[in-house]
Amino acid sequence: MNNDKTTSYVKKVITKRYAFALGIIALLSTLALSLLHLVLKDTQSIAYVVNISGKQRMLSQHIALDVHRIHHRYEDKDVETAKIIQRRLERLSDEMLHANTMLSSGKLSDTKEIKLTPEMQELYFGHLDIAKRVEAYVHAAKELSHAQKAQDMQKLVLFFNSESEGLLEDLNKVVAQYQKEGEADLRTIQRMENIIYAVTLITLLLEVIFIFQPMARQLTELAGEKEMFMSDLRTQVELRTLHLERANEQLNKLASHDPLTGLFNRLTFETDINLLIKHYYNHKAPFAVILFDIDWFKDVNDTYGHDVGDFVLSEFAKLLREHFRHEDKIYRAGGEEFVALLSRISVEESLMIAQKIRHVVEEHLFKIGSVMLHKTVSAGVYHTDVHSGVKNYKNIYKMTDIALYKAKEEGRNRIVLVQETHEPKNSDEAHKSIFLFEDRALCKLVEAYGPIFETTGYRAEEFVHKERDFCSLIYEADHDVLQEGALSYSKTLRIVCADGKIKIVRLNLREHKGSVVVEMVDAKLLAEGIRDAMLVYNFNAMLEKTNDFIYFKDANHLFTAASKTLLNITSAKTQEELVGATDYEVFEKEYADAYFKLEKAVFSGNVDVAQEYQPYKSVDGKEGWVDNRKYPIKDTEGNIIGLFGVARILPEDYSNRP
Repeated sequence: MNNDKTTSYVKKVITKRYAFALGIIALLSTLALSLLHLVLKDTQSIAYVVNISGKQRMLSQHIALDVHRIHHRYEDKDVETAKIIQRRLERLSDEMLHANTMLSSGKLSDTKEIKLTPEMQELYFGHLDIAKRVEAYVHAAKELSHAQKAQDMQKLVLFFNSESEGLLEDLNKVVAQYQKEGEADLRTIQRMENIIYAVTLITLLLEVIFIFQPMARQLTELAGEKEMFMSDLRTQVELRTLHLERANEQLNKLASHDPLTGLFNRLTFETDINLLIKHYYNHKAPFAVILFDIDWFKDVNDTYGHDVGDFVLSEFAKLLREHFRHEDKIYRAGGEEFVALLSRISVEESLMIAQKIRHVVEEHLFKIGSVMLHKTVSAGVYHTDVHSGVKNYKNIYKMTDIALYKAKEEGRNRIVLVQETHEPKNSDEAHKSIFLFEDRALCKLVEAYGPIFETTGYRAEEFVHKERDFCSLIYEADHDVLQEGALSYSKTLRIVCADGKIKIVRLNLREHKGSVVVEMVDAKLLAEGIRDAMLVYNFNAMLEKTNDFIYFKDANHLFTAASKTLLNITSAKTQEELVGATDYEVFEKEYADAYFKLEKAVFSGNVDVAQEYQPYKSVDGKEGWVDNRKYPIKDTEGNIIGLFGVARILPEDYSNRP
């Protein structure tokens, strides 16, 4: 009881001292935050003013340029274009006048106001008198925006020729002064940070001496009294650790085994085959992979239900365990697919085991209740003696899966050894949909394999069995690509997938041993070097602050960079989401069709710029027209590797719009 009272007393003392220490830290933090907030408030205003003064300087340059553009347009009798520039000049003049009012008065908004320093007062109202000169500059620009007579324009042009350069230099002085004042504020903040840091360290040191050291002494005294309790606790922990070890063993088994069949699962297979590959390279120990698939298994579930289907899977797993060697490992890869790893075995032995399993299953009666079934299996077999250039487990599994697919194509209930034609020629081919045609007309399809379903949504057998025409995949507007007649070329075109969506692919045609090979790759899987080639990161500022729709694409029509404004007219929420997408993923089909047509002209290499007036619709339903221009991007050898596009919104009152 006395021990409990002591513990309670020490707990109260520790709590009070700890709360007191935290209170001091909280008070110190609040004071520091308040001081920094006051200083940062002024710093934010200075940063805002620097931005406005920089904008004013930019506007003076734009106004000077537009003055000369208007003058030249009138001299060239291009009145319509001159009027458009005059309207823009008037808008720029209003913006510059508004910026001048804010900077010279210090009133940035209804709620934000700064006090001009003596230096800024001197610049705006002293001997330079920048405020008055800006007003005169803007007034002259407004006069020119309404001028019609050549002599009036000539007089105003002369005024701008004499004033613009000097005004620009003085506006640079304004920007430099604001930056100087901002840097002074930053130095003030740094000094305050150092003071706060020093005060904080001193406070913590005092807390350690007067608060935490006494607490430590009291805790040390309690340690002896708690030794017996800790001894009992250690005993309990040891018992619980033993229970946890047993539970972890069970969890590891669940994580590495298929719960239905008791076989190893797909994750364990990936780990084990990687070890076999490493062992093969180190010791040249041959191994085989056999991939089984129960024929027509879906019919079992559809006819008798999943309970019978689960029984067939479990019974098949039992047959595999009984007829493989003791050192072989068997896995359930997923669904009705099972895979076996056979180490240190010849090609002939692995084929004999696979055929043995096929015969055993064919003769086995699957009986559950009143249901009696006979089933067969097909299998693909991979062996390192046939393919010594082992790369990785995905490559091996892909080849074995292709061999299994051929076994099913040839009638099921058979074993197919992976042949050379099943092996992807390079790492990229694992992503290619391969079509092999017997003649040049691309009519008689001999073989199809690869990720065809993932790319098109159709099964390979639909093409081989004449259920679907290969040419029907191609988007109608791109049929001209197939009509070119050449049998060795690479083109980017569009296909229509099973779900009706449009997908952009890269189509490669080549001849091989008298046959025609068509390779089709989803454009999104292709890696292009356009980012490095065009140094796109140097355009970040333009992409962030432009009012136009600016974007870059690679040779496969994929976005590689885009301005934030483009998010206003696409379904993408962020620029990161837009990069790597195609037009068909972020625009409505009618817009994507128009954009793709214009881009085809760029990639043809026949034009320096492709231009068209096109409609647009923003995400909030606003509609309008843009002057859409696309320019080719070339590498040092002159090859087109992408395009740069800019779409400028046309004014609502533009009379020549479509």
